[in-house]
Amino acid sequence: MLFLKSICTSLFFFLTFLTFGQNKSDFPRIKVKGIIIDKVSQKPLEYATITLTHARFPKIIGGGITNSKGEFEASIPAGTYSIKAEFISFKPFVISERKLTADTTLETIALEEDYTQLQEVNVRAEKSYIEIKLDKKVYTVGQDLIVKGGTVSDVLDNIPSVQVDVEGKVSLRGNENVTILIDGKPSNAVNISEALRIIPADAIDKVEVITNPSARYDAEGGGGILNIILKKGKNQGFNGSIILSAGDPENSGVSGNFNIKNKESNLFTTLGYSKSNGPGNTKIDQENFDDNGDLVSYIEERRENQRKREGFNGNFGIELYLDATSSWTNTLSLRKNKGGNPENVTYDIYSPSGTFEKRERKNDLTRSSQDVEYNTNYIKKFKKDGHKFTIDGAFSVNTDLENSNIYGNQILPVARFITSERTTNKQRQSRNLVQADYVLPFGKKSQFEFGVRGNYATLISDYKVEEDTLGINNFSINTQFTNTLEYKEYVNAAYTQIGTKIKKLSVLGGLRFEDSKSKSTNWLHRITTPKNTTTSSRALF
Repeated sequence: MLFLKSICTSLFFFLTFLTFGQNKSDFPRIKVKGIIIDKVSQKPLEYATITLTHARFPKIIGGGITNSKGEFEASIPAGTYSIKAEFISFKPFVISERKLTADTTLETIALEEDYTQLQEVNVRAEKSYIEIKLDKKVYTVGQDLIVKGGTVSDVLDNIPSVQVDVEGKVSLRGNENVTILIDGKPSNAVNISEALRIIPADAIDKVEVITNPSARYDAEGGGGILNIILKKGKNQGFNGSIILSAGDPENSGVSGNFNIKNKESNLFTTLGYSKSNGPGNTKIDQENFDDNGDLVSYIEERRENQRKREGFNGNFGIELYLDATSSWTNTLSLRKNKGGNPENVTYDIYSPSGTFEKRERKNDLTRSSQDVEYNTNYIKKFKKDGHKFTIDGAFSVNTDLENSNIYGNQILPVARFITSERTTNKQRQSRNLVQADYVLPFGKKSQFEFGVRGNYATLISDYKVEEDTLGINNFSINTQFTNTLEYKEYVNAAYTQIGTKIKKLSVLGGLRFEDSKSKSTNWLHRITTPKNTTTSSRALF
C-alpha cells in the first residue's frame, strides 16, 4: 500500500495556460481578514499561509501569513476568488469562488491535521517540522510522500509562502526577486529554474526561508532568500534508497542516495535522472480598437507547444572526521540538462471591411547546460551547543547553450514568405567563493556572529541573430542585435551581528561592510574592438 501511494503521488500533470493582466488601479481594493485555528485544540496557528487566487485564471493575486493570534489580512482588488489556507502537516482548506466586493471578515478557518501523512512519518522515523530561528524559518523536508519522485521545484512549491509557476520561476510572498542558495552558497547555474528541476527532491534535507536577510547575507535578493540544504548521509554503516517515478504526459525519473559511514568518515552520493514532456495548447481571441473606439481587427491566435526536458544530477562527497569536534567535507557536483520548446502558432486576422489573413509562425527552441561545482567545508565545534567556526570554499563553472529557429509566412489569401530567423546564445559563467564564519552563543537564547566573505564571478555571453529575408535559406548576421558581453564582479564583505530572543520577541542587529567592483565589456557587430566598457565599484554599510 505504501509503495502504491508513492507511485500515485509521483504522477505529475502539466497544464499550460495564459493569464491576462490589467492595471490594478482600475479596480477598487478591499481588505480581507480572518483567523486560522487548529480544529482539534481550537488554538490559533501562527505562520499559516493564506492565498487568494483569481477564480477564472490560476494566478495568485494576494495573500499573507498569520500572526501569533492566527490572524491574517490581505489587500486585493474586488472580484471573485478561490481562497486557500495551508499549514505544514495539516490538510489545506479551500473556499471556492467567493465573491468579494467590500471589506470582508471571513469565518474562522479550522485546519484539520493530515493523519495519513503523520502516520507515514512515524513509519520512517523521520518527520517534517518547522523551526523558528532569529532570522529565518527552517523547514525540514523529512520523508513527505507528496514530493517523492519529484524535484527541488516540487519541494519549494509545497512550502508555505513559496510559489513556483509553470515555467519554474520561484517567488516568495509573490515577489520573484529571490536569491537561491544551495548549501549556503549561490548557485552558479545561469538558468536557476532549470537547475532546480533536475535535482531530485530526495536529495534535500532542509529549506531555510529568510524573508528579512540579516547582515550575514549579500546585499541582494530584496524578496528574500531560500537556502536549500542537501543531504550528506546521517546513518552508520551502508544506507541508501532508490525512487522510481512515472507519469502521463511523460514525466519519468529515477533518483537514489547512498552513504557509507563509520567513525572516521562518511562517503555519500546522490544521483538523479528525469525526463518529461508537457504538451500545451493556448487559445487567444483578441479585439483591437482605435482611439475612437472603432473595431480595427479581430485576431484568433492558436498555439501548440511541447515542453521537453531531460536532466541528470550527480553529487559525490566525503566527510572526514578529523577529531571529536572538527570535520572536513569535500563535494563534487555535476548537473546536465537538455530540452526544448517547439511551438507552432497560427493567426486568423479579420477586419471589419471583410478582409482575412491567415499567418503561421514556427519556433524550434532547444537548450542545453552543464554545471560543475566543487565545494569544501571545514567545521570546528566547541563545547557549547551552536559555538562553532567554519571555513567554506566553492568553485564552479557553468555553460549554457540556447538555439532558436523561427520561421513565419502567410498562408491566406496569398501564400508568401515573411521572415526566417536564427538565434544562438552561448553563456559561460565561473564563480569562486571563499568565506569564514564564527558563531558564539551566550546566555540562553542569544548569540554573536562574525564573518568575512569573498565572491568573484565572470560571465561571458555570446549572442548572435541571423536573418533570411528572401526565403532562400541564405542567412546573414543582424548586426543590430548580435553582440558579446563579458561581465566581471568582485565582492568582498565582512559582517558582525548580535541577536537574542525574549519570549516571543526576536531581536537581531548587525553591521555589514561590502565592497563590490564590476566591469562589463560589450562587443557589438561581432568585431574584436570593445564597443562599450563600463566599470563600477561601491561600498555598502
